[in-house]
Amino acid sequence: MKAVPLILSERGGSLESTRRGHVVVVNDRGELVYSIGDDEYRTFYRSAVKPFQVLPLMESDFFESFGFEDRHIAIMVASHSSQPEHTKVVREVLKKAGVTEADLECGAHAPAHEPSRDRLARAGRTAGVIHNNCSGKHAGMLALAKGNGWPLAGYIRADHPVQIAARRAVEEVTGVVLDDAHSGIDGCGIPAHFAPIRGLAHGFARMATGSFEGKRKAAMMRVRESMMKFPLLVAGEGRGDTDVMAARPGAVFSKVGAKGILGMGIPERGLGVAIKIEDGFLADIGLAAMHVLRLLGISPWDAEGGGRGATTQVVRNWAGNEVGTDFSDFTFEEPVVMETVNAGSAASPSDTGIGSATPV
Repeated sequence: MKAVPLILSERGGSLESTRRGHVVVVNDRGELVYSIGDDEYRTFYRSAVKPFQVLPLMESDFFESFGFEDRHIAIMVASHSSQPEHTKVVREVLKKAGVTEADLECGAHAPAHEPSRDRLARAGRTAGVIHNNCSGKHAGMLALAKGNGWPLAGYIRADHPVQIAARRAVEEVTGVVLDDAHSGIDGCGIPAHFAPIRGLAHGFARMATGSFEGKRKAAMMRVRESMMKFPLLVAGEGRGDTDVMAARPGAVFSKVGAKGILGMGIPERGLGVAIKIEDGFLADIGLAAMHVLRLLGISPWDAEGGGRGATTQVVRNWAGNEVGTDFSDFTFEEPVVMETVNAGSAASPSDTGIGSATPV
């Protein structure tokens, strides 16, 4: 099926742009509940699978010996903005694991958080590997290597035990056999795999219910709780993941990946969601995510369920004046699996206040 309009922008009462994509909602058995577009659309999962990649560390016999707390787990699954609280917690992970910033192989880039970027510039300092948005994940991967006595150097390579373990966890949680013929390298240097978005949704549904046994179940439950407990660490100020989780504390956990991919888990409903913006534009994906939550009846603007109508976000220019609106107004067809979805009532259009649109 073709991509459908997910996020639209209007200015002066006229439609200015349309971002198309795909949405799929499944239960923890992988059964399709809702979808629009193509539920088997294939793309790179990118950072959306960080909550799955951390599982080998958390399931290890030595995990507790490092003394990691929930905030450390949150930063290990983060795509953070390099705010001071982010780099502080990453350094805590490194210290507890007995490794250093010099061991990180993720590469350096400037902080996404503008005040932090400006502070570096004023101090005459350049960004380091600690500022990479994936540094928390890499710190966790180094901890896995350290605890197992594996080489630290080269932990990002596909043939390193760390990446073999991470890939296996992603396959087991999503139910997708990853194909070497359709793989690549992520921005932080680790392998990235090309797979159906339905598998991503299935993984988030399983994490939402903890539908495994033993260590895997305990690890999945702690990951989701850590994300919901520390939403700011998972992304940052004004970022979609942080705003979506903070809007309804304890009701949803969310993780984006580059080029317009997002996964969400909804514990109270046992559902997983995957959203893909086909052109890869990531900035407004939180708007589509909040609209999905409204349709499912689990946003703070529509607590009774089954919300209809547009979910909106005001667009302002550089002077702060309102000049347009971004909005999502797609709807789902009748659910395929009736027993997992609550019936609901209509709702009026809602301004989410998610993040902030770039002034134009």
